[in-house]
Amino acid sequence: MKIKEVLKKNNTIHTIGIKVKRFLFPEPSENKKMKIISKYYINRFYRYSGAFNDTRRKRDAYITWLYHVIEKGLSMPNMHLGFGKDKIEELCNIIKNHQIIDEIDRTTIESAIAVLLEYSRIHEKMGYNLSENFKNDLSLIKKLYPNVKPINQKEFTKEDFFKYIEYDFETFSKSRHTVRNYTEEEIDMEDLIEAIDLAKYAPSACNRQHTRVHIISNKELINKCLKMQSGNRGFGHLGNKLLIITGDLSVVLGASELFDLNTNVGIFIMNLCYSLHLKHIGCCVLNWYALPKQDMELRKIIDIPEEENVVAFVICGKVPDKFKIAESPRINTKEIYTIHE
Repeated sequence: MKIKEVLKKNNTIHTIGIKVKRFLFPEPSENKKMKIISKYYINRFYRYSGAFNDTRRKRDAYITWLYHVIEKGLSMPNMHLGFGKDKIEELCNIIKNHQIIDEIDRTTIESAIAVLLEYSRIHEKMGYNLSENFKNDLSLIKKLYPNVKPINQKEFTKEDFFKYIEYDFETFSKSRHTVRNYTEEEIDMEDLIEAIDLAKYAPSACNRQHTRVHIISNKELINKCLKMQSGNRGFGHLGNKLLIITGDLSVVLGASELFDLNTNVGIFIMNLCYSLHLKHIGCCVLNWYALPKQDMELRKIIDIPEEENVVAFVICGKVPDKFKIAESPRINTKEIYTIHE
């Protein structure tokens, strides 16, 4: 038998084999895939997320959330003296509880204490009399952790904040920080569009480029949108532009890509943050943890195409001559990676 005939025969057998396999084990429909995937990941969320389970990592995350609320307050442009009493009381109670603390990462606890010490230092410096309960709690905590020092809120001048934009990437990326203090100066629309243009070079699945950006300039519209979002109190109203970042569902081609939209948009947002920093624009990414009612209300205010999912807000503004940012300590890199050999 000639080689050509052998190849043709083998190819026919292979084709028949594929058809038999598809007949015996048909690929599930997209509707069925959606049900399978949704059920699998919802079950995983119920079983493992901190929303429904009490674990050491959940307690770490909760303490981090508590102290971050306080350190954000310390960096606000018009800090309200005596703010966050409920969060501070809860944080002190957790730190004093040995049964809980013994299971918490040491770095997390020390970061939380450092923020409490800074809170006390700033209020003392400004002549504000804190409650006796807080003073007593802090005195006890100091005895338990004598080596922890107050965490200094980073203070920048405008020149210092942007002076590393032409350095190597490591230096540049570490110089970028979330900014929650803006002037009334107008952001040049051309600069903003150039930042978006640069951000589009972020990788995306199969180059489908899922992300869309809605630029809101009208202050009344900005404030209406921000009222639906819970993380901008004390600074959001200062922003000059609001970017509503969405993902285009129409370029998602299969049910198995259920979470791929947010992954792609998230990569774009990080690139956008770098691009804004490069253009001397301060910004803060705001989550969109919206219930359906909120999402529908937002769509009544802003004309967002139905096929686009809102992923996040980014509030932007020109930074003042001097401003503070939250320290936001990072975890040890060893906690991030796992080497599989």
